[in-house]
Amino acid sequence: MGAEKKQIELDAEKNPSGIVKDYKNATLLVMSIPYLESRETKSIGNYIRVKGHFDRYILPNFKNKVVSKINANELNTFEKKITKSNGILVTREVFVVFTAFFHWCVKKKWLTHNPIDADLRERIKDKRDKALDKKKKLENEYPLATHDIERIYEYAKGRREEIVYHFMAHTCRIGEAVGVKIKDINIFKKTVKLNHQVQSYPKHMLEGTSFLSDYSIDKNSSTVVLNQLKTKESERTEKLLPETVELLTKLIVDKDPDELIFTTKNGTPCTPDNFRKRYWKPMLRKLGIDHKIKLTPHVMRGYIFSKGVASGQDSALLSKSLGHKNISTTLQSYFPDIEDEDRNTVNPLKHMSRIINNTPTIEDTDNTEDIRSVNNSN
Repeated sequence: MGAEKKQIELDAEKNPSGIVKDYKNATLLVMSIPYLESRETKSIGNYIRVKGHFDRYILPNFKNKVVSKINANELNTFEKKITKSNGILVTREVFVVFTAFFHWCVKKKWLTHNPIDADLRERIKDKRDKALDKKKKLENEYPLATHDIERIYEYAKGRREEIVYHFMAHTCRIGEAVGVKIKDINIFKKTVKLNHQVQSYPKHMLEGTSFLSDYSIDKNSSTVVLNQLKTKESERTEKLLPETVELLTKLIVDKDPDELIFTTKNGTPCTPDNFRKRYWKPMLRKLGIDHKIKLTPHVMRGYIFSKGVASGQDSALLSKSLGHKNISTTLQSYFPDIEDEDRNTVNPLKHMSRIINNTPTIEDTDNTEDIRSVNNSN
């Protein structure tokens, strides 16, 4: 498929408009090239996800099929094949990508309709929902607790990877946490600027795109340091906690501004996968909490938000710190089920006692506890 694809790309360079000139007879391989190029305007994570599903599942099955002739029966067979080999959760992701591709073709007027019909979408959704319910039950057998998070930070104290956990406490995604450079730290202002990330994206997926530039480590490495985050909104400056400032003051001494603050023992960039393998999973095993399948580096972001809201912090400011464009994204996805003894003792409706008893309004009192309880209810 590589040589065939290369030839198509060469033909496209000579005659860009001709690549889908005969769209009624164009194969999926031909049509996928301009579609994937259009995805370059999106985030790199989204581009990699879409291209990965095309390369791994969609193209091997449909590359020589004329797009306008792909029918519902073929798509039903494809769904069963992917589900059998990879499970319904992967199938659902593949069909999300495939559906978006067909919508794009319809929008370009290269197709008259989306061949993925409502019945197939509904069947995939039902299977996915059942799989998620089963996964939820397994997760709920071993719920997370505040104590789990506290033990992680206790364990990390004094270890070389401690700074990564500090960055996680500042809402960093794992790729952002291992991508912080010396120059991103301002000790005097006590801030960290988040605009780099380390990832292990396959080079062949990025070659020829705007995403792969001078930030690759070397020609043989799949590790890439990128001057862009998941989304534009993810680029942010966070205030540092006093404990983190103290730790960073020791770590940045005599270091080059372009150096990463945390690297592997060999001095190379540490990818998220490497961190999970070398540090995160061994730590969970050491603490005896590796059976809690919910406990991932990413769950730390949900912990920060839910605990912040519970303690009366502004949910909109917390959402901004997480790098989310809309607070609705945060509210839908960032309330992890973490057992907290405080939640069992605090009545979230306490603020209504004043209304029922017709007591003076908050403006007429100096009761900060009442004010705090109103904030907590929000």
